[in-house]
Order: sequence, then C-alpha cells, then structure tokens
Amino acid sequence: MTSPVLVSHDSFIQDAIITLFMYDADVLYVIDEEQLLLGILSRKDLLRASLNTNIDSTPVAVCMTRMPHIKTCHKDMNILEAAALLQDFAIDSLPIVDKEEERSILGTVTKSALLDYIIQQARKAEVNR
Repeated sequence: MTSPVLVSHDSFIQDAIITLFMYDADVLYVIDEEQLLLGILSRKDLLRASLNTNIDSTPVAVCMTRMPHIKTCHKDMNILEAAALLQDFAIDSLPIVDKEEERSILGTVTKSALLDYIIQQARKAEVNR
C-alpha cells in the first residue's frame, strides 16, 4: 500500500495536471472537504479534458470518474483478489478504502506494486528451497 495523491474537488484541471506530474502519479484521487473520496482522475482523463476545455478554470469534478463507479479494495483483501480487480477491469490502481466508510481512502495499490510484491515473494521462496 502506498500513499494516494489527493486533490480537492474544487481544484482546476490545470492544477491537477501539475500535481500529477509533480508526484509522478498515474492517478489522482479527488476528495471533498471531509477528506472522503469523490472520484478518480487518470492521466487519460486529464489529457482528454485538456483537449476540450479551458483547463485553468474548469474544476476536476467535470472530468473525474465518480463514486460508485470506482473499483475499490480493503486493506484486508487478499492480494489475488486485488490483482484480479485490476486485471478484470483493465485499471492501473485501486484505492484502498475503510470497510466501514467506503469513501474514506487509506492508500492505494497499483499493478506495478503488486508485481513487485509477487516477484519479491517468488525470490524469497527460491532462496528458502
């Protein structure tokens, strides 16, 4: 689990693009005033929006994918279940949310982080043979 890169729902697309590149992130998680998840912005979402809108005055809420259309996982979810969600829905990352409060974001898991973990575990198993 890694820390998610967050942006406020009232941020402009231009600010989101800058944040995305400053943190070298694949996605941004859009939150409200109470730090609850409202949506997700991918690089593709921001690229598409930058072609069709005035990015310095259009809020991110216009182009984000909104809850409940976001696939999520929980911190106690099996790693294979999380990997299956990423694969089945052709997405690059999943927000990790609290089981009790589905919009409370705790972290994120990415395809690359899962692959790193699987390789690490395979190498450990090889050494222990």
